[in-house]
Amino acid sequence: MKNKYLEVRHANWSMIGPGSWVGTNITIYDDLSVDRLDEYNSFEEREKRSSYSITQEQYDEIKENLELAKHIDTKIEACDGDSYEFTEYKDGSVVWKRALGYIYGIEPLEKISQQILKQ
Repeated sequence: MKNKYLEVRHANWSMIGPGSWVGTNITIYDDLSVDRLDEYNSFEEREKRSSYSITQEQYDEIKENLELAKHIDTKIEACDGDSYEFTEYKDGSVVWKRALGYIYGIEPLEKISQQILKQ
């Protein structure tokens, strides 16, 4: 049985027009499977869903970077751009959460976002 390990919410805090990307929700499970939902400001295609797998090495790297990020309490101020929310789960319960906000300069979180968004 697969268990949810990490949810990452990636939101567009820039100007949004017709057809613009609004956000992405990614859920990573402990069996290395990933569910992705991309949302758009469009009447034709509002959502695009996909599922795929990552390698054990990628999963371990995400876990390592998440552990490093837990010790960084920096709040980043910016005017627009991309924002992220990270929620870690264990046995179906939330064990750690970083609220939706900017992650510019927070290297472990930037590494996670780069890794999961390039899929």
